Amino acid sequence: MKVFLYFFIALIFISAGAFGQEISESDFLFSKNLNTVFKNPPQAERVANYLFKNANTPLEKAEALYLFSESKKRQGDYIESIEDLYKAKALVDPNKDHFLNSLLLISIAERCQTTGINDISEEYLQKAASQINKIYLKEELIIAKASLLYEQADRLLDQDSIEKATQVAKSSENILEDVKIMIPALLIKNYVLQGNIYLTSRTVDSAALYFNKSIELIRASGFEDSPLEAKTLKGIGEVQYATSNFESAKTNFKKGLEVSGIEESLQAAILNDLSKVYKDQDSVTAYQINYRKSSTLNASVLTSERKIRNTILSHIEAEQEGAILSDKRNYYIIAGVIVGVVLIIFIGYYFYNKNLNRQYQQFEKVIKQLENKEKLEAPKKVVKEETVETKGVIIPEETENAILQRLEDFETTTKYTNSNMSLPVLAKQLDTNTKYISEIIHTHKNKNFNTYINELRINHIIQLMKEDKKYLNYKVSYLAEESGFSSHSAFTVVFKSITGITPKQFISFLKKDDKVAS
Repeated sequence: MKVFLYFFIALIFISAGAFGQEISESDFLFSKNLNTVFKNPPQAERVANYLFKNANTPLEKAEALYLFSESKKRQGDYIESIEDLYKAKALVDPNKDHFLNSLLLISIAERCQTTGINDISEEYLQKAASQINKIYLKEELIIAKASLLYEQADRLLDQDSIEKATQVAKSSENILEDVKIMIPALLIKNYVLQGNIYLTSRTVDSAALYFNKSIELIRASGFEDSPLEAKTLKGIGEVQYATSNFESAKTNFKKGLEVSGIEESLQAAILNDLSKVYKDQDSVTAYQINYRKSSTLNASVLTSERKIRNTILSHIEAEQEGAILSDKRNYYIIAGVIVGVVLIIFIGYYFYNKNLNRQYQQFEKVIKQLENKEKLEAPKKVVKEETVETKGVIIPEETENAILQRLEDFETTTKYTNSNMSLPVLAKQLDTNTKYISEIIHTHKNKNFNTYINELRINHIIQLMKEDKKYLNYKVSYLAEESGFSSHSAFTVVFKSITGITPKQFISFLKKDDKVAS
């Protein structure tokens, strides 16, 4: 009841201050249930159903679909959740509905990040940032901007950019203080994220501080027995585990698992943490039981993520095809009314050939490098822009030489074509830690991890195309997958940045050279 009164007061304040406009029932229920999707997803879904049936405008339908999506996601219905997001996206007007459009774009970006489509995730976040810049209502601006900063901080944490992640998450926290009563769920999420950031950097005291802040706000705002509480209990348990307080850690992990309606990925993570506690306590049977449960759930999560990824990519492909068709229609309309169309065609043909000649020269340069057994590398200016400054990690010389040798051995394999390859994965394979391997790649390869892996992948796929002509007949999407990229677009961008031409153009030139040679 207390939470409802807070919402009621806050929303009356919004309605009074929003340029004298009255808030509609639809807007009231939508705003209120931005919290309910975290606390009681089934209830939020029922509200969404009511809003959808009584919607009078495309925006009201889109608001209902957004609530559908968020509540279904938290109930494990991920595919339907994605479908609802794209249905809502098709209804909003990007020139007018900036607040809802930004929330939709951020949600899609979060799904992309979770399933490994990082390049597409970044594109959606950039679009969301553009929409947020056009929001004029203070409360809506705070919610949208804080949500964007949260996703950016989470992305930085995933990339092991701890210092930047800390700064961005703190900025999100500062913004959310103004809507703490209205949308406590967002601030709870932020506290958990900051706790995890500090755990990653092994700053246990700071991590404990934020997890305690989270549990206090959960109790004050009625979020007990919600996934947010489960995430917080997991964090508290990890802090206790880090300080060897195994019994307390075990208790909190078990409490987290007892929370109703938590996602499989969170269950798997908590079970894995619990198995570690049992292992350290020499409880072999309990360790094996929890580890097996965690592994089973992780397999299910991977299958689910694959389906989500395919669903998102199919929607992106459909959007691109629609845009292409629209562009073609506009082109034919314009071409039909422009008197000078023939002149334009000739000018375009001239520049096309000029560009083609430039691309072919670049192709010949690449082929010559390969014939001279030189590795293709990204241009130095690109490497400079992408390289993250290191913190001057000091590595013993013997250790550094050993890791460097293992890194050279790694380059002779094709393990870098694994789409799940990341800095933590490579560190584990080379029996070291992320800070050491990152420093060594920076120092000895003069580039960051992403550039290093991408160069290996591009050199690998080009070598395959040169040695085995069947690769010239494969689709670019297959070549992207074969070389370890998560998407067609990511592969194309990286390929062009290293070779100077697109994969399609490179294949075309390679086929032409092959015919001439035969």
